Amino acid sequence: MKFVLDTHSHTIASAHAYSTVMEMAKAASDRGLELLAITDHAPALQDSSDKLHFMNYHILPDTLYGVSMLYGVELNIIDYEGTVDLEEDILK
Repeated sequence: MKFVLDTHSHTIASAHAYSTVMEMAKAASDRGLELLAITDHAPALQDSSDKLHFMNYHILPDTLYGVSMLYGVELNIIDYEGTVDLEEDILK
């Protein structure tokens, strides 16, 4: 079986990961992946980035090293009403 995508990955912006976006895209390319989703932890977790990290996703390229890139977030539901820890305008 050949894997062509990874839909859940973390960069150094999530404290338990060790690579930058560029390093991860290069590694994905080296392994023949066609799509990579960066999904760092949202701000409610202790090991996560500030919301400014996610606000800057729009400046990152859509393709790196021939790999299509998706930029998302691993959100946290913080109450019983379904509130999440990033504002809607950032998520868009």
